[in-house]
Amino acid sequence: MPSARFEWKPYAIAVLLVGAAAALRFGLSLLDPNVLYFGLFYPAILLAALLGGPGPAILATALSLFVVWFAFMPPYFEIAFKERANIINIGTFVVSAAVVIWIAELYRRALAELKAAEETRRLLVEEMRHRNRNSLTVANSLIRRTLAHDPDTAEHLSARLRVLLDTDNVFEGSTPKGEMLHRVLLAELQPYGTERFGLFGEPLILAPGQARNLALVVHELATNATKYGALSAPDGFLAVSWHFDGDELDLTWREKMRREGKEPPTTKGFGTQLIDAMIRDLKGQVSRTYDDEGFTCRIVVPLSEITQRHRASAASHP
Repeated sequence: MPSARFEWKPYAIAVLLVGAAAALRFGLSLLDPNVLYFGLFYPAILLAALLGGPGPAILATALSLFVVWFAFMPPYFEIAFKERANIINIGTFVVSAAVVIWIAELYRRALAELKAAEETRRLLVEEMRHRNRNSLTVANSLIRRTLAHDPDTAEHLSARLRVLLDTDNVFEGSTPKGEMLHRVLLAELQPYGTERFGLFGEPLILAPGQARNLALVVHELATNATKYGALSAPDGFLAVSWHFDGDELDLTWREKMRREGKEPPTTKGFGTQLIDAMIRDLKGQVSRTYDDEGFTCRIVVPLSEITQRHRASAASHP
C-alpha cells in the first residue's frame, strides 16, 4: 500500500499563525512585558487544530512555548527556570493547549462524520429518485396498455403520478427558510408562464407526507384552469393567496376571466371529486363560487396536517 502523501500546508499555516500571535504579543509587550505570556497563542493553536488536525496543532504549541519562554518570559533570550510562577505558567499552558487540541479534534471528527452521513443520504435520495423514475416509466406503460381504449384517462392518470414524483423532487433539498408552499405552487404553474399567475402569501414549510395531497389538489385545479378557466383564456389571470388564520391555512385560488353567458357546472367531474377527497384526507374544507368575473376556490386546512413544525409541536405535547 502506498504511503500517505505528506501535507505541508497545514504545518506552514501553523507556523504563520504562531508568527502572527508572536507579533501581537511583541506589540503588547511594549505596553507591559509581564502580562498575557501565552494568552494570544491559544487562538493560533485552536485554528491550527481546526484547519490541520493534531499534528500542526502540536507544532503550534511547541513553537508557542519556545517563543514565549525564550523571548517574552524573564530571563529573556535564554531557556531557564528562575521563577516558580513561570513554571506554573508553562505547565498551565501545556495542559490547556492539550485540552484545546483534544476538543478541536473531536469537533473535526464529528464534522467529518456529519459530512459522510450527508453524502450517504444524498446518494440514497438519488437512488430512490432514480428508482421512482423507473417505476413511473413502468407504471405509465401499464396504464397505456390497460387503457388503450381510453387515452384521455390514461394521460390523466400518468399526469397525476408525475405530480407525486415532482412533489418528492420539490421536497428534496428544501431548507427551513419557509418557501416550500410557494415552490409547490410554482412547480405546477410555472409552465403556463409567470405572467399568467401571481402567488401571494407568507412563507410556509410543508411536511412531505400529507403535503402530497395538497400538490395533487394544485395539479387538479391547474388542469381545470387550463381546460375551462383562466389559463385557457387569453385575458385570464390566476391569483393564489394564502394566510394563517389561527391554526389553519386559508388558501384562495382566484381565476379572473370573463364568464358572461357561461353557466357554472352542475356535476362534479373526477378531478373535482379528487380535490374533495384530498382535502377531506387533510381534515379540511373546500368551497367553490362562480361569478361574472371568474371562479374562486377556497381551501381551509389545519396547519397540523401539512406543516412539519406543527407536527413536531403536537408530538412534543401529547
